[in-house]
Amino acid sequence: MMQEFITAFMTKINLSCTAYYDEAPATAVFPYAVVSITTTPLDYGDQMNVTVTHWHTEAPGNAVALEAQCDTVRSALDGVSLNVSASFNSYVRYDSQRPVADPVPDYIVRQQDFLARVFHI
Repeated sequence: MMQEFITAFMTKINLSCTAYYDEAPATAVFPYAVVSITTTPLDYGDQMNVTVTHWHTEAPGNAVALEAQCDTVRSALDGVSLNVSASFNSYVRYDSQRPVADPVPDYIVRQQDFLARVFHI
């Protein structure tokens, strides 16, 4: 179930921005996002806590561009139902967004949190 959810989520987010699961390759072109997921089991499925970390280089105008990317991702994913397979479905909700103080001052970083419920049907 987890693998199918990750595939469906990554397919959906990549329609809005370039995104990688767990780690971006060294060749990644800015701006991009990195998705990480933790799972909590429920009686009838799982709750997926999804963190999307957006990265861009520190340069004039890039902070605004990164905020626009965050807005696009939020609009694309908030309230979406991802039909993962014939045996379960998922529903994604936006939770929060915050700036991240990066130890390397050459980057602008924002994090968004989403909650997904994956149900056995």
